[in-house]
Amino acid sequence: MPAIKKAMHAHTDLTVFGAVIAILEGGCLYEPLSNEAAQQIIKICKREQQRHIRAVDAALTLQETGKQQTHSA
Repeated sequence: MPAIKKAMHAHTDLTVFGAVIAILEGGCLYEPLSNEAAQQIIKICKREQQRHIRAVDAALTLQETGKQQTHSA
């Protein structure tokens, strides 16, 4: 898969995890018992966001390196 496509997919997933966090932090749950589950989900989403940020950075770095090599040749 081309690096730019990997970056695009990782960015899309990053955005989705951000939306889930925003919904759960926005007070949409009314039952206090749900707060513990929401906090666990938020923690998982934040961890996944970090993984996807690294994936976007790696893919964009790879894309940029490829461009530099193409222009150097």
